[in-house]
Amino acid sequence: MTDQELKKLKRDELLQIMIAQSKRISALKKRLDETEKKLADKELALKATGNIAEASLKLNHIFEDAQAAADQYLYNVKKLAQRELARQGLLKTQRAVAAEEAAAEKAAAEQAEALADNEEAEVQDPVDELAEEVVDAADGMDEEDDDQASEEDEADDEAPSEDE
Repeated sequence: MTDQELKKLKRDELLQIMIAQSKRISALKKRLDETEKKLADKELALKATGNIAEASLKLNHIFEDAQAAADQYLYNVKKLAQRELARQGLLKTQRAVAAEEAAAEKAAAEQAEALADNEEAEVQDPVDELAEEVVDAADGMDEEDDDQASEEDEADDEAPSEDE
């Protein structure tokens, strides 16, 4: 409506238009409030989504840190296991070397004992032979002494005694 048309209207008509406009304004305000409320809800949801996204990112970082810690832990466990296996291998090697050394020492001791027995036998044989010669010589001397003593006894038996 133009200004001229409004001027031609009566008061009642103007009042009715104003009431209608007022109702329309109220309805529009109500609709605006509802729209603003929906917008606020959407903003809250969007903000919550943003917060959720931020929280998700933070959780992602937490999970990444936890994964890195778990990976580091597994790495350390593997290293310790490798060191333990190496230590056990070293111990086995040391035991094997010690066993070989013990076997070599035992063989050397047996060889030394056999050598000592052999040398003792080599030394003992001439000693035994010499002892036999000494014993034979002593027996020969005893026989000679016995023969001389027999001869002297016979000579004494043959000789007249002074008492007779």
